[in-house]
This record gives sequence, C-alpha cells and structure tokens, in this order.
Amino acid sequence: MTDKYDVIVIGGGHNGLTCAAYLARASRRVTVLESRPLLGGFCTTAETIAEAPGYKINPCALDCVLTNVPRSVVDETADLEKAARDLIFGASLDNNIVCTDEKEVIAVALIADRLKEAFARAGAVVLPPHQTEKLRALVLEKEHGPRKHAVINRKYVGKNIDVILRDAGIPCDPTCRLAVCEVDNDHPFLWTELMMPVLPLTRLRTVDDAIDFAIEVEHGFRHTASMHSRNIDKLSRMARACDCSIFVKNGPNAAGLGWGGEGPTSFTIASPSGEGMTTARSFTRVRRCTLVDHFRIV
Repeated sequence: MTDKYDVIVIGGGHNGLTCAAYLARASRRVTVLESRPLLGGFCTTAETIAEAPGYKINPCALDCVLTNVPRSVVDETADLEKAARDLIFGASLDNNIVCTDEKEVIAVALIADRLKEAFARAGAVVLPPHQTEKLRALVLEKEHGPRKHAVINRKYVGKNIDVILRDAGIPCDPTCRLAVCEVDNDHPFLWTELMMPVLPLTRLRTVDDAIDFAIEVEHGFRHTASMHSRNIDKLSRMARACDCSIFVKNGPNAAGLGWGGEGPTSFTIASPSGEGMTTARSFTRVRRCTLVDHFRIV
C-alpha cells in the first residue's frame, strides 16, 4: 500500500466508523481496516443462530447474545475458597446479565467436589441433580439437543435467584445471590447464556482437557475467559489458546473491566469485530490480561 494517511483506524465496527467519520470531517486522510468482509461490527445483521438458517439478526440482540458463554476454568492448584468467592461475585453481578460475567465453571475432576463445598461455604446454594432438572424445566422453553443453544424463558432474565428457585418449587434464602449446579458436558446450561444467577459446573479429567473444552464451549467468540490456578504454565496456555479480549487470572471477570483489576472501567466490548475494550480517548481495542493478587504490584 503506497497511499499515505494521517490516521489508520483498525476495526470497522460502529465505534471505528464513527471515529473515522469525525476525523474525515476534520480534513484528515483516513483509512479503515477491517478483517471481516462486512463493516459495522455489532450494528450489522447476520445469520448467527445455527438452529435458524436464513434468519438474520443483530448480533447485539438478545437471541444472539444468548450464544456467548464466558467460561472459567478451575484447576487442582487453585485457592478453592478464593475461587468460589470470586466466582460468586462475578457470576451474580447484576444477576448475570452483563456479557462478561462468568457463565459456567469447568473444574478439574480432582477438585470438583471440594469446589462445590467451597461454593456452599461462600453462600451459594448448590443444587442436587433433581433440583437442577426442575430448574432446567422452568428456565428453558425449548431445547435443540446436546451441545446446542437452547431458548430461555425470558421472564427470568436478570431476576434474583430466590425468585427463580421459588417458582421452580425450590426453597432458597432471599439473601442468596447464586445457584450452582453440576451438569454433564452436554447439558444446555453450558451451551446457552442464561443471563440469570445460575452457574453450571462441569468436570473434566485434566486441566488441559478443561482448557480445550472451555475453548469449544465458548463458540469461538473470543470474548471473555478466566482461570483460577497457581500454575503459570497453564495460565499462559489458556490465555494464548482462548485469544480473547479479556482474560482474568485468579479473580472475577469484573476485574477485567477495571473493578479490582487494571485499567479504566469500560463496558464497550465487541471482541473480534475490532473494538473490544475501548475508551472515549481512542475508540481502539486494547486487550486485557488481568492478574489478581500474586505478582500484581499496583
């Protein structure tokens, strides 16, 4: 490319295009670079739901958001008590309607039972299998089979967990913020963003299996992920394998938004569309890899 420009805007999403338009109006020579064949980022429409071929939808609309599943891996080296507290805080933030909130936990089998006990001690209600199935019948209106996106009952989006469990016929203390339920790897709770304070937990044999499954279950959106571990090699492997806009180590996902972590708070995140974490100063995507506690010196 031999042309010269005053400004090159990376990412042709709505923020990038707006920024380019203002610069061009100010007589700057501007070019916009976008990896996708379509400009507009999350202002576009596309066929995003496999179960509805030919049906186009705005990726920001509820039906598409329900396919985004930020995941958290917990391995055998983690501080389980802290992990449980962080996961409760992150998954119950705004009753799980925030796109970066933890939507599921993938635990190494060796510590899965101890992690569930830590959840209970930290104040979550841990549901037995028969109550999990009662909850499933209430909050899912339609299922499409194993490892498929299900249709949620929108009546319960953003509701307190005691309200949801009460309607499912399950007693719950009104002060409880989160329900944790263990499910198998094919369960629709893992493959659907519920946007409710319900945290499914599944177990894999090894930490490498857990990382591989975490990548699979996130549908390739490269949005948000976290890991609780003291193993630097595995933390590095998951961060590189996930290749997402926000990766949090040993903390709640909210730390990646600046809540207890680095950087200014920002909720503008569009991941691979070219924007991600942005501020009004630059409107450019800056990835965050946030480490909480150990090795964090600020």
